[in-house]
Amino acid sequence: MDLGLLIENIQGAFREIFEATLIELSIWWLLAPLIILWITIEIYRGEHPQEKLGWNTLFANGISLCWVTIESIRFLFYEPTLTLFAERFVILLVVLGYGIFVIIGSFLHRVPMKVMSFLAGPSLVYFLAIVTILWGHGLLDITPWVAVTLFFLFVILAGAFAVLRMMLAQDFIGFIPSLPCPGIPEEKLGGGEEREEEKNGRKI
Repeated sequence: MDLGLLIENIQGAFREIFEATLIELSIWWLLAPLIILWITIEIYRGEHPQEKLGWNTLFANGISLCWVTIESIRFLFYEPTLTLFAERFVILLVVLGYGIFVIIGSFLHRVPMKVMSFLAGPSLVYFLAIVTILWGHGLLDITPWVAVTLFFLFVILAGAFAVLRMMLAQDFIGFIPSLPCPGIPEEKLGGGEEREEEKNGRKI
């Protein structure tokens, strides 16, 4: 495929995704809380790198995904004339099933934590929730090019949040060098040499 045509198709898909958020401005009553919560969680994770995602957080993410999906299903039946009704309904049921899986897996602890941290992590869950709202409310049609672009957009956002967490973690470590952080080696916290000199001074 011609590179110029590829770029043109991806740009068109990006435009469709962006315009989908502006077609019906009232949709931001649903989008805004999710985006704010997503950003807040990522900032918190960066500011407190010593804390890991817990089962309770993953469980709450599953709840968030389920209520978003149920609301989209409600809207779908409120607007039965919406195009691709059957397809939207089936996909929403799949997403709802995924949310239920996250809830059960987080509650029972049957899935390894590393696996569940990805499957129910903030980036995947909240990105999927946002796309579900746009799809379920008939504001975005998932064409092949839109699907590919959504994948690239997810990778970009997940990478950007990862970089943000790393930057915040470095600032956090440099800001409080005198406080020990569980799970972080002392030499990475800074101030290790000063504490070692204090220990040696006391011994003398």
